[in-house]
Amino acid sequence: MLSCFIVPFDATELLFQHFKSLPQLHDEQFKRFYWPTLKAVIIGLAKEDIVAVPFCEGSYNSRIEYLKELPKSSSFWLFDRTDLGRTIRFSL
Repeated sequence: MLSCFIVPFDATELLFQHFKSLPQLHDEQFKRFYWPTLKAVIIGLAKEDIVAVPFCEGSYNSRIEYLKELPKSSSFWLFDRTDLGRTIRFSL
């Protein structure tokens, strides 16, 4: 289930998004089907000066590496049960 809302923030707007951990998707399915769409949405929002603020419910440990593909300052991620030591190294 995806829920989101936009909050005005100075010259930039923030789009809050809620994502389930999608445990039913194997990493290969995530890489092939889910990530390309999510990445395109975040990049498209950034082009419109909207910062995506995804909240990832569950563990995203195996998917943290994908965040390096996003432009800097295009998103601000919130995590539920993810290794913060790994996420801090990728500060976007």
